[in-house]
Amino acid sequence: MQRTEARDMELPANCFSRYPTIRCILDGLQQASSVLGLDLFPSTRDLFVAPELTELAQRREQARQTKNWKEADRLRQEILTRGYVVEDTPQGPRLLPKASS
Repeated sequence: MQRTEARDMELPANCFSRYPTIRCILDGLQQASSVLGLDLFPSTRDLFVAPELTELAQRREQARQTKNWKEADRLRQEILTRGYVVEDTPQGPRLLPKASS
């Protein structure tokens, strides 16, 4: 586990709004705990998908809706290289951590 110094803690600006998201709250707690050398969230590490991956999944869904299969396949592969698989559901794409081999 990499230790974070207090001066290195960075949270997005929206985390300081009146109603921060749960992701911001957990990120803040995780960063604060790492300053103390603690790993309070070992089992929840993969619970939240990074916003960049969510954006890739949304772009892939748009490509599928316009029948741009080549781009959809490329985006699926990019998501896979980042450690997630895409499960297509009637409610939209779902990202799941890739199973360890």
